[in-house]
Amino acid sequence: MYINHPEELAWTLSHHFQDWFSKPVHHQGPITEANGDWFKLSTDKPTFIAATAHLGIPEPYLELIWGAMQTVPNQALLAQELHVTLQEPPTEEEFRWAIKDHKKSTAPGMSNVTYGNVKDWPDELITHCYQLLRNMWGKEHIPQVWKEKWAVLLAKTADTSDINNLRPIGLEDCMRKLWFSISYKRISQAWSKHGALDEAHHGFVPNRGTDSGFLDLLNQLEKAQEWGLSALLCSWDVKRAFDSVSRTVI
Repeated sequence: MYINHPEELAWTLSHHFQDWFSKPVHHQGPITEANGDWFKLSTDKPTFIAATAHLGIPEPYLELIWGAMQTVPNQALLAQELHVTLQEPPTEEEFRWAIKDHKKSTAPGMSNVTYGNVKDWPDELITHCYQLLRNMWGKEHIPQVWKEKWAVLLAKTADTSDINNLRPIGLEDCMRKLWFSISYKRISQAWSKHGALDEAHHGFVPNRGTDSGFLDLLNQLEKAQEWGLSALLCSWDVKRAFDSVSRTVI
């Protein structure tokens, strides 16, 4: 697709973004709503079944999903620890760790402040910024800019003449990501402490990723070959997978 005029580009982009960020029909329903009763949904089976009925999941698979949700190791201890630890505001030490942990080269959000800028701040400014953020925590205030994202198009292929080859991403304010990353780390540490995640889980886990996942897969295949066992592999590439659940929950 070739676009001649700026007006045509604006019109095309607006429709492209609307299509990309709209929720598909089969992804609508109670389980995708941000204000849903997630505790009841994950603990009461009739509620869970009613909330997922529109998805048309075959009953045997629905039972597997429900069973997996109810067999989290040390579930009560994990829930209690998360409840306590997430009530406490981040410490200044944790905030300084978050600044050091993030890469300088990451793209900025709408404020145009980068991690590199923050890393170059003097100690007094970092302390002052932390005190302001902690004051926001106490008042349960979230700045409006933290609720917004800057939509930017990235090329998926070398052919950028076709808008379908452009993938929109949302850039968030770096201070928001710094502050929230502290809570993410606390949650991750609690998961690890109580063994909440299966060893086969590699996504969004510290020191794990697609590289460790592929190595695990290769090890399993080599083991099956060495022992003369049958191995079945099923790989799924889900289009717009993150649209299937509430962005607030993510």
